[in-house]
Amino acid sequence: MAETGKTKTHCIGRLLVEVPEEFEVLRHDGTVRETRIERIGPGTERDAERLYEERVRALRNGEVSIDTVKMLYRDVGRIGALRTVSMLIDWTDGGFQPQEPWREETYVSSEGTIFHLETSMDNGNADAARSDIQAVADAIHPRTAGDIPAGEGTCLEHAFLNLPQGRESMGALFRMPGSIVGIEVGLTIVPPGEAKLELEGAESNIGDPIEIAGLRGRVAKDYGSEHFFYATVGQQASQNDFGYSIDLSFFDRRADFGSAPFTRKDADHIWDTLIQSVRIKK
Repeated sequence: MAETGKTKTHCIGRLLVEVPEEFEVLRHDGTVRETRIERIGPGTERDAERLYEERVRALRNGEVSIDTVKMLYRDVGRIGALRTVSMLIDWTDGGFQPQEPWREETYVSSEGTIFHLETSMDNGNADAARSDIQAVADAIHPRTAGDIPAGEGTCLEHAFLNLPQGRESMGALFRMPGSIVGIEVGLTIVPPGEAKLELEGAESNIGDPIEIAGLRGRVAKDYGSEHFFYATVGQQASQNDFGYSIDLSFFDRRADFGSAPFTRKDADHIWDTLIQSVRIKK
């Protein structure tokens, strides 16, 4: 596979997968309990407090935009020991200003690393959302990319959360450096009794039946305009069981796709190794 034929084990959410060791991680992110997590860098609790105060000041001064969208200061508050600040999308130029949903943020320091936590909430789910962000803050630990912490929990690129399963959505993109050959992994988990997952692909008649990590679905390969392999498996949540959706893909989008070092045989081998390696981290 690739140049050495060796693979490396990666922890993506609650999954362990084998990827060619030369592939680099371009993206590994997602949400845990609907909370988005960003590693800021090294820092103490005092540093986290300073960042929080700077954020509050910037919001009050009208200096915060997110993805070019101006944000409007809403309020400050507390969730347990956490100091939070909330904001709204600024619609005042349009002559109206909705008061929900809003975005609520905090900064925490764990083992010398500062994390920025953010979630969205409205009047209907505010109590549950605040409980979730506090649970994430209490469970977060820094993680060196590539490390696989022991015990139950979920992995992000720079964080590990030793939490029982809850609502989670994770994704990772791996790519051979200097190339457009890569692998994507996605995992979504929903708790018992919650809304249905989108499992149209897994429940369709496209491709061939497959079972991955104990979940059933479909797998297909395209050797036409590129090498593109895709598998989707899952199960809906029931009143007593979690729902899972796993999506895997391999792509070779080079103009000369199928040439060395990723011949059709190599691509098949990488793909077979990937889908056979997927297991739930315990």
